[in-house]
Amino acid sequence: MNEKASHLTCYCFKALYELPQLATSSVANKTCANGAEVHATPWASTFCNYASLLNTTNPELPQIGLVSVPGSGNTWTRQMVQRLTGVLSGSVYDSAVAYRKGLEGELEPAYSSRTSFVKNHIFKDKDFTRDSFASLMGKFVVLIRNPLHSSIAEFNRRIEKTKRMSGITKEQFLREAKTENKFQRLFVSGKEFYERYFRLLPELNKPILVVSYEDMRDKLMLQLLRIAHFAEMDVKTASDNAVCTIFNLNQMKQASKRVYKADLTGVAASIINKTDATLYITQLNKTLSERKLHFVRAEEYLKSFEVR
Repeated sequence: MNEKASHLTCYCFKALYELPQLATSSVANKTCANGAEVHATPWASTFCNYASLLNTTNPELPQIGLVSVPGSGNTWTRQMVQRLTGVLSGSVYDSAVAYRKGLEGELEPAYSSRTSFVKNHIFKDKDFTRDSFASLMGKFVVLIRNPLHSSIAEFNRRIEKTKRMSGITKEQFLREAKTENKFQRLFVSGKEFYERYFRLLPELNKPILVVSYEDMRDKLMLQLLRIAHFAEMDVKTASDNAVCTIFNLNQMKQASKRVYKADLTGVAASIINKTDATLYITQLNKTLSERKLHFVRAEEYLKSFEVR
């Protein structure tokens, strides 16, 4: 156990992919309901909030690039990965906003080799294999999300930044989205991001893990363990830290999410050309399947474009 842990809290679960439950007073007798086993983790101590920079001479993790289309849940994912690994997540952007949300590795130089899961959105085609990000990262995690939802999140972020607003109404969204066809153009740009990622990254012959925001939302424990295995963490540390991460989930959501006054899915879907949406999603799914990297929840994604 990490020396920073002040005490242990017990929890019960049958399998690592299930959501663990806090054990009752029966823990004293080392019993749980429904045949589950009792385990202990310092999730309530400072250990679960603790992350540090990598030791460059003997790093605990490989250098991993975290790649995503803007709006895909990168901040939330980085917060969880920090708790999972105990290593600060880096970035090529030096965002003060991200730093204030608990991502203390944000202001560390991206190529110092002292952070992992280094955030990046944009690759340049020219001399890509010689690019600093491409050459210094040993592995890559690509985070994907329903393109309608990622576009809404990124569009709102831009509006909030330029208009200094905290959450927007449907009317405000429509007005801004239709101006110079901004939202449709942003949506299409996401397809170009993915095409570039999955054309260029395989050229490096380095390991790639694709994780979807929706899988993280619905089956978090399983996805955290996939990420831990990819990051070469030992099994016990990975399982204990994954439980820590889940018990701190609400705190991380509050730190990363933005405030919206209304559900904008319907109005956003009404703006998007349905042919573009279908082509975008089916092509992405085909690319991932052919490369045996992942699959897209195509039906779920396309259903979100049904105007309500």
